[in-house]
Amino acid sequence: MTGVRTQLTLHRLNRFLIRRNVPYRQRRGILRDLRRNVRDAAESTDEHTALRQLGDIEDMADAYCGAADRRRPRTRTAVIAAMWTLAALVALAVVRIPTFGTIDVFDRYTGATTWHIQLWRLGEMGGDTTSQTLLHATVYSYAYLLFPALAFVVAARPWRLLRNRPSGARSGSRMPSS
Repeated sequence: MTGVRTQLTLHRLNRFLIRRNVPYRQRRGILRDLRRNVRDAAESTDEHTALRQLGDIEDMADAYCGAADRRRPRTRTAVIAAMWTLAALVALAVVRIPTFGTIDVFDRYTGATTWHIQLWRLGEMGGDTTSQTLLHATVYSYAYLLFPALAFVVAARPWRLLRNRPSGARSGSRMPSS
């Protein structure tokens, strides 16, 4: 049985491995072996000493994944982010939030019973107290394309390919001829 400190350390290592694109099965194997090693080391010493002997967790994650894997775009994470964004947009378009009769006016100074906002070419949002609707939304087709694509790009981090390149791989960097 591993202790709380071991579990927290393994959780931190797992988070570092996720950030470095280590596949799930490989992460599971790494964590299982490391848990076994810490448990064996804790039998001869205490758990705190065994964990201290591991060293820096971030350096350990770097050793497991290598530098090349960190620069790769994270396509699996990007696809999941795009799917969640699309699901959120569909939910926004389908869900209508009722007021349950608790709101009479939206603006107490003017007595306005409706509100409406147009979000450029992405959609509309509004509410109406006469129909007891706090929020209803319409999402235009542009948003169904734009937001999941934006979520994909942000989650994939393709700009990581641009930095940390070897010096010979840059265009325009040539060895001076003598």
